[in-house]
Amino acid sequence: MKSRNSEHGFTLLEVLVAIVVLGLAVGSILLVFSNSVTWLWAAGQRSEALNAAETGIAQKLAEGPKSDDDELSIEFPGAGKMTVKGELAEATGTSGNQSSTITAFLPEEPEE
Repeated sequence: MKSRNSEHGFTLLEVLVAIVVLGLAVGSILLVFSNSVTWLWAAGQRSEALNAAETGIAQKLAEGPKSDDDELSIEFPGAGKMTVKGELAEATGTSGNQSSTITAFLPEEPEE
């Protein structure tokens, strides 16, 4: 005759604890993946907005400066100062809820 004490297996409490621990582990992993996807989506939106702004600056650069109201001065130690006439141009790109603004100096073409 076999006694009940020699039976092997898990108690209901042990199974429930294992299920809870497994659920917490899976939930934590899903939370990390969910946040990663959100951050990746936002980075893509920022990248698209920056590309749109860069395209705007490239178009303005191709058109050339419309005025020579602005000047860019660079001073070189021991060599003097250099001044370039041109225009400050600004372009803003948006994608989704992200926006990116680029400001660039468009130099006037030198006269020959």
